[in-house]
Amino acid sequence: MKYTEKKRMQQLISPDQRSLYGHIELLHLAKPESVKVLVQGEEWIPEKFNLYGEPLFSEEATLTYEEMEKELQDTFSDENFVLKAVVTYEEADFSVPRELYDSSDGLHHAIRSLESFTTLLNQRRMWRKIATTNDRLREFVVFGKYILDQFGGVLQIEQEPISCSAYPVCPKSFFDFHAGLYSLSATCLLPTHESVCPCCGKGFTMDDLQYTTLKLVDGKIAHESCG
Repeated sequence: MKYTEKKRMQQLISPDQRSLYGHIELLHLAKPESVKVLVQGEEWIPEKFNLYGEPLFSEEATLTYEEMEKELQDTFSDENFVLKAVVTYEEADFSVPRELYDSSDGLHHAIRSLESFTTLLNQRRMWRKIATTNDRLREFVVFGKYILDQFGGVLQIEQEPISCSAYPVCPKSFFDFHAGLYSLSATCLLPTHESVCPCCGKGFTMDDLQYTTLKLVDGKIAHESCG
């Protein structure tokens, strides 16, 4: 199905806090190759697309967009005027069987490698994009430290991982009953299979998620043991 939406470009800060970029949120999953963005009748080419096929723009394009909006506000003497881009796109299909990303068996298979685990997490996020208001994912705890929540997000338990040798994956309700009280970290340090430690230059594995303490270095995930 083809859609047309009128949306304002939002300014976001990059994960390393060093630059900004523009993002246009869409109501549906989009096929990146079908996305066309018009601003004041002129086509703007996205720098790249996110997991949902939504267009992302460079810092330069984002600042230009905001300057255009400010000029129009001055022209119309209306500081509340919003410049909206016109986005047309085709909806992307999401037909992954739910049991692959929302079951204990699916999770046990996924934690065999960081790549398959990253894929599962992305599938949970994509499902949430198309889910109905009242639908929820099952909640799990992985390695006693990562909570996969009902909205497709991931939370990290703040204290040292609770012993989980017998249960690398378990339902959150089971974990809550046996673990007692615990607190959540303000940030979740969860690298993907494409992440590289900025200190040692090595990639990450599932062993790092399970056994290694991670930290942030200039906004990037790194091994705590690295200098």
